[in-house]
Amino acid sequence: MTHSIVGAIEYVQELMRGLGGMRRAPNSPPENAGAFPFAMAYEGPGRWIIGEPMGCRTYLGDIVLEVHVARRDLPRDVDTLRRYIEDVPEQLAADVTLNSTVATIVGDVTFEGLVASGYAGVDTLAYRWRIEVKVQAA
Repeated sequence: MTHSIVGAIEYVQELMRGLGGMRRAPNSPPENAGAFPFAMAYEGPGRWIIGEPMGCRTYLGDIVLEVHVARRDLPRDVDTLRRYIEDVPEQLAADVTLNSTVATIVGDVTFEGLVASGYAGVDTLAYRWRIEVKVQAA
């Protein structure tokens, strides 16, 4: 398989669809979440290194992953999210090439913890991870 940041994002969403209790994890951001818990992966900051190694393009950057629940009942909402604290990194550690879409996950997967958020006009609570990846292409 060819390395691809878009392919990696889609694979992360596939992993999220396989987690227990996840109601929605579309490959492209929808106009509204539709159902919660809801996962969304997208490209974060990164940089392209041209010609290293010779004749290649190397991308080092983040895939940002958010898992949202609608904000209704704080204790229940937090309990719903907590199941993913360890499930997400466990899934990522099981395949650091993300189904061969990247060369590897680089270094740490950063967990930003519980954040007040929103999606399409709905107040949410979310967990956010930053997954640094390396993509190489000829």
